[in-house]
Amino acid sequence: MAGRLDGKVAVITGAASGIGRATVDLFVTEGARVVAADLQEDKGAQIEHAHRDKVRFVRCDVMQETEVAAAVNAAKDSFGRLDILFNNAGTGGVREMADGVTAEGFDSVMHLHVRAALFGMKYAVPIMREQGGGSIISTASIAGLRTGYG
Repeated sequence: MAGRLDGKVAVITGAASGIGRATVDLFVTEGARVVAADLQEDKGAQIEHAHRDKVRFVRCDVMQETEVAAAVNAAKDSFGRLDILFNNAGTGGVREMADGVTAEGFDSVMHLHVRAALFGMKYAVPIMREQGGGSIISTASIAGLRTGYG
C-alpha cells in the first residue's frame, strides 16, 4: 500500500534509532517527507544520506523547548507544511527500586516523556490548525499498563 502518506510532512523525535528510525523509513516508503529530530548526529547524517531529499536531520534535545520548536519549524521551512508529529524520543527511565527513586530522577523522566511531548504539540498545533488539520502520535510505555523493574 505504498503511497498512503504521499504529500505529507512529518516530524519524528527520537528518529535516529529503534522505533523512530523504523518510522522514518516507513514514512518515506509511504511517500512522506520527514524531519528526523534526534541527538545522534552521526546517525542523523546517515538517515539523510539514505533518504536524499526526503529527510532532513535536525539535531534536537527534546528536553530543550527551543530545540523542539526549531525541529517543528524546520518541517514548514524545509517542506512547506506539517501533517504529522510523532513524539517518540524517550528512554527506559530510572532504574532504582520504587523506594529509591529521587525527585530529580522522577522529574527528569517526566520532562523527557511528558513535557517534551507537550513542547512538540505546542509548536505543531498552530501549524496544523492553519492548514486545517494534522495528526499527533506519542509513543507510550508498557509501564503505563503494568509494572516493570522495581
